Amino acid sequence: RGPHTSWPHMSCPFKLQIRLSALPVPVITMASFSPTRLLLGLLVVLLASARAASVSLPALPLSTASRWLVDADGRRVKLVCANWASHLEP
Repeated sequence: RGPHTSWPHMSCPFKLQIRLSALPVPVITMASFSPTRLLLGLLVVLLASARAASVSLPALPLSTASRWLVDADGRRVKLVCANWASHLEP
């Protein structure tokens, strides 16, 4: 096959080999952090999650009121659809 073949049969002259044991692995222990830094990090995470939770979303176009489906103005909505019962039969 030539160099312009399609993907599944493509040949590549380069091979990538990575030895995982040669990669540096950071060692993080509890002794490397002071209690003040841990508490400060926890506070930042809690404040960020509280801020994200307090963001109000815009009103959705449809919602429910009791048993009714209503639009953003509170008016009842009727859904219209079609059912083609034998569409899968040959």
